[in-house]
Amino acid sequence: MAKSLEHVVPDQVLEKLDSLLAQGIGLRRGSDVGSELKLLRATLSTIQDLVLVAEGQSTQQTEGSGLEDITQAVASVPSLLDGLQLEVSRRKAAQRTRLGSIKREVHNLFSPSNSLVSTISQIEKVRKRLKKIVDEHGGPTLRYIYVKPETREMTQSSVGAPDIIGRDQDKKNIIQLLMHSGDGENVSVLPIVGLGGIGKTTLARMVYDDEDIATHFQKRIWVYVSDSFSITKIIKEMIYSATGEKCGNLSLDQLQTRLRCILDGKRFLLILDDVWNRDREKWLKLRALLMGGGHGSKIVVTTRKIGVGPIMGTIQTYVLSPLPPEESWSLFLKHPCIERLEGQSSNLKEFGHQIVDKCGGIPLQVRMLGNVMYSAKEKEDWSSVRDNGIWSSEHLPVLKLSYESLPSHLKLCFAFCSIFPKNSEIRSNDLAQLWIIHDLIKPKSNQNDKELEDIGNEYIKELSDRSFFQDVEEKEHGACFSFRMHDLVHDLAVSLAQQENVILTFGAQNISRKIRRLSFSDEDWSGHEQEVLNFLGKLNDVQTILFPVDGVGLNRESIANICIERFKSMRVLDLSDSRFMALPESITSLKSLRLLSLKRNDRILKLPDSISRLKNLQALMLGGCSELANLPKDLELMINLRHLEITTKEEALPALNSFKSLRYLGVVGCVNLKYLFGERESFTALRTLFIQRCPRLVSLPCSIRHLSTLKILRIDDCQTLDLLDGDDDNVPGLNSLRLLMIVKLPRLETLPKWILQAAASASNTLQRIVIEACPNFRGLPQEVLQNFDSFKKFKMVDCPESSACGPDAYVDDSKMKSATDA
Repeated sequence: MAKSLEHVVPDQVLEKLDSLLAQGIGLRRGSDVGSELKLLRATLSTIQDLVLVAEGQSTQQTEGSGLEDITQAVASVPSLLDGLQLEVSRRKAAQRTRLGSIKREVHNLFSPSNSLVSTISQIEKVRKRLKKIVDEHGGPTLRYIYVKPETREMTQSSVGAPDIIGRDQDKKNIIQLLMHSGDGENVSVLPIVGLGGIGKTTLARMVYDDEDIATHFQKRIWVYVSDSFSITKIIKEMIYSATGEKCGNLSLDQLQTRLRCILDGKRFLLILDDVWNRDREKWLKLRALLMGGGHGSKIVVTTRKIGVGPIMGTIQTYVLSPLPPEESWSLFLKHPCIERLEGQSSNLKEFGHQIVDKCGGIPLQVRMLGNVMYSAKEKEDWSSVRDNGIWSSEHLPVLKLSYESLPSHLKLCFAFCSIFPKNSEIRSNDLAQLWIIHDLIKPKSNQNDKELEDIGNEYIKELSDRSFFQDVEEKEHGACFSFRMHDLVHDLAVSLAQQENVILTFGAQNISRKIRRLSFSDEDWSGHEQEVLNFLGKLNDVQTILFPVDGVGLNRESIANICIERFKSMRVLDLSDSRFMALPESITSLKSLRLLSLKRNDRILKLPDSISRLKNLQALMLGGCSELANLPKDLELMINLRHLEITTKEEALPALNSFKSLRYLGVVGCVNLKYLFGERESFTALRTLFIQRCPRLVSLPCSIRHLSTLKILRIDDCQTLDLLDGDDDNVPGLNSLRLLMIVKLPRLETLPKWILQAAASASNTLQRIVIEACPNFRGLPQEVLQNFDSFKKFKMVDCPESSACGPDAYVDDSKMKSATDA
């Protein structure tokens, strides 16, 4: 099959250059500026014409071609252009306000200390470096020519778990073993062993969710272990799974005491998923903590390693067999990518059977090959897959082939996902936001009116349809969804991005200095801070720093300081769950910064006012900063913000009327907040408004009723809020509303007219209304309910029983009643 082509120079870089040149960056001696930009534009255009890189091109084929040097040099260009754009914006603002004389302004602009001179100097260095590479290697060496394959649109299927075929008997067998009390120790261990991708985790999840199992065991606990058998980490995960309690600051002794309190005397089921440990001493230490469970407690261990069973098991190892040929074929046909080919390609069935047989009954391989077959329309393509020599017990060659069938934009997005730790629960809105910030969302010509967030969700659904994502689950009543990556799929993403992305653990060795994206996954930071400082001191061009594990953050400002000092091209600085008291003023030197997160820092007292100069910032996340006394001054200068989360001790939010780009506004845990925002705010692009835990908030501003682009409105746990305040103003502004959630509003008795009228005007878009834990809610008038026939779901939870649920209501956790039952 033909390989797709990618330009080494991203289109966004050329577009940004063209934009700067169009702004007439000349300005007195600006001829130097303009000339340098034109020369850079010409050099990049030459490279783009010469270098077309085939996806999947091996390192051996490109070695010595200068391709890697070009990629590294081009990577620094966007941040330099960002700095130049900021300087231009600053100059224009200064000229508008007539600050200083023209003579002084020109002098300041071109003084040696001015940032513009430094930026142009760096641009000149990059341009000369690129020209030298091209001159040394020449066009023929750099040129790669391949025929671009015809692209075909994927049919989007609904988000959901993949079909499971052929494991019913295995499920019955495992449940029988677990329900048998036995005559030995209180706690027994059942290992499930099988090849990677054969379905061990899926089978364990089927058993874990079984109703009989849920009734039989008093506690059910699930822990993902992987290759790091850390007792401390496993105990923390067990406590969190059992109680929802995070124990990040407890010592090992305290953790053990807490775990014993949870388990002792109770019959529990513990799933230890994906265990690699063969160190019997480590297992015995953990096992000793679990022996106090009630009689009949069981531990299920899933593992690829047959040697793990004898070390950990007390029940004979259950070896999971591959699927038989007929069930493999059934699974293959159920793949969303194959359904569309059914009937159109009946002449390919013989090839299909031969290919599926070569999968050896491994469900993951069967599903992934559905992706490849979707892209292959001719017999020659199918026979090429059959005879390609891609089959191995480790599966990565098969997964790589599936990756090769992806469109080029999805390849980049998938490889980016290697930044998340294995088995992470990834949220769709978080991932789409990161893709946007890294310029990985590429709207097609017919999508110019589509929101980038919507396109990002389409990418996620397509990767899910192609089995790169699994365990897809709706969250927050449809506000977003979550998913995970299979270990082998994650391994593939890591292999594709190993030069740029790395997940730092304290045992990591031989990490490339060319890293551009860095995430920290270890939980125990005590004694490792200097180690991390030394490591960061060896890197030069990091653009993304993430702390993706809940509860894991920085305890020292020194690490944040070195990140800011060293990595001036940084786009993402995620310091979630950190516990330092101040952010340095030098944060304003990160001119390319697109995302800054300080979420759940319960010690930080203030932010530097200069943070408002970060005009390229698209996401500022301050949710959970419970000690933040006030927000920075001039916050409205951040005109490019798309995502803003706020926690503050202030009584009123600052003016936000200039936030024309804002898509998400979250106001969370503002204990003193009385006034949400003023009446002038229009938020012409706002799509999600989330208000939570604001106990002194009495009413909402009337301007909220004019949010014509709002799709999700969620109001949660505001004890004194009265939605009926000023209810005479019936403005049908919320005509794009898709989801309305109202939770824990004790004063709510009925929905106000402005919401009902908005619901009526949004009848074609509104998918769900959720009223939860509102003890005084009387329901909706019958004349209103009859207009809700077109709604997919109208849900009430923990509200008084009434006929308010309407004909389309549905039962939830036995607390709901449909209209016919009420």
